[in-house]
Amino acid sequence: MSEEGGALTLKRAAERLGVHEQTLRSWERNGIIRMIRLPGSGYRRVPVTEVDRLKCEMERGRETRSLARSTG
Repeated sequence: MSEEGGALTLKRAAERLGVHEQTLRSWERNGIIRMIRLPGSGYRRVPVTEVDRLKCEMERGRETRSLARSTG
């Protein structure tokens, strides 16, 4: 599956989220992100919907921290 197919390589997903590829592997182990394993090779692909969801959550976290600093 490619980006057009609704999934990204681990490298591309990490770039979009601004994290290391190993972080994504860790998040998968901890149930934070869902990935797809390609049959035969076992390579991971990250659904674009998961990347978008995490991006939103990360942005909300930044906004919350920013508000806490400005009101604290």
